[in-house]
Amino acid sequence: MEIVPVADAAEATAELVSGSCDAFTGDMSAMVAKKYTLEAAGDCSDCDLWIAPELLSKEPLGAAVRDMDSDWKDVVTWVWFGMVTAEEMGIDSENYMDADMTNPSVDRLLNQNLGLGTDANPLPATWMQSVLSTSGNYGEAWDNSFCDGTYDGTSGSAAMEGCVLSRVGTANALVSEGGLQFAPPMR
Repeated sequence: MEIVPVADAAEATAELVSGSCDAFTGDMSAMVAKKYTLEAAGDCSDCDLWIAPELLSKEPLGAAVRDMDSDWKDVVTWVWFGMVTAEEMGIDSENYMDADMTNPSVDRLLNQNLGLGTDANPLPATWMQSVLSTSGNYGEAWDNSFCDGTYDGTSGSAAMEGCVLSRVGTANALVSEGGLQFAPPMR
């Protein structure tokens, strides 16, 4: 194997398409996006593109905001936690309106503000219901982004099919499925 030095991702892509290099590495989601873009545009019709399932490195990602905007970071973080919690609880975009509000954990998730937003612009108590109605829980959002859109939102990542980026057996699966995704209690 010979390393082909390049200045940026665009040059790496050009080298791959021209046949000057046989492979390149990157963040898994970036690789999926690059493969999709090349195949959709027909730019690499002679390439036999595939993504190796092995990870060469791990790079945790998280919310980043401008200085002095911790309120926005808190909202983004708790939306993420709420989406993960909803999937763990089997609450999704189809059933959240019928969820058992006598269960204190469900009520906290769907009907409490948790102090999010700013004093001048707090989130409504039903903020998580809005998230679920527009984006779904974590599994639904994953399925809509990387799979065929048939995930029921409650069965776990093994139920996802037709995925260009699978969660099964990866850090992106819920802790209950052997992954790293979990959320603190909604309090």
